[in-house]
Amino acid sequence: MKGELELASIIKTALANPTKVIKALEKESTTPYTEEEALTLIINKNLSRSTYEYLQQDLNRRGFKAFPPYYKIQQAKLKCHPEAPLQVNERKAFVPLNSLLEHTVKRIVALQDVPLNQYLTLKEVHEMQFQLYCSWGFDGSTGQSQYKQKIDENSEDDHSIFCNHSYPTSLGFL
Repeated sequence: MKGELELASIIKTALANPTKVIKALEKESTTPYTEEEALTLIINKNLSRSTYEYLQQDLNRRGFKAFPPYYKIQQAKLKCHPEAPLQVNERKAFVPLNSLLEHTVKRIVALQDVPLNQYLTLKEVHEMQFQLYCSWGFDGSTGQSQYKQKIDENSEDDHSIFCNHSYPTSLGFL
């Protein structure tokens, strides 16, 4: 929470006095955000595309290339989706479980690339095996308000919702 308040303060100051922020940032660090860090910032701070691009372009004009261009953020966002074809319509969104789990493991391993390579070098091995542990569950809701949404002809109505979910809890060595 403290970090979020500090970031909000920095953004407000950046909009009011960008030169002051640039000087402070240059003293602390000259490392620009990666595409994934910038995507995280956009999501966590609920920044609109126009606000992000304004900050990015303003800092660029002042000689501090803190944020990558927005098209790179869009590419990073696409990497968060499984490669298997998603099935989305008015009634459901579906991705094959195996594809989802494989994608989850790839993302976790990619985020831990440096320490995993250090471990492989230290142990003088060339491959590792992992086991993914997940939790899963179901949730449902009935008696919801009905909206005038397009509904498949074969369905009755949209007053009931049922959802299943899974999420990784840990990734362990075998």
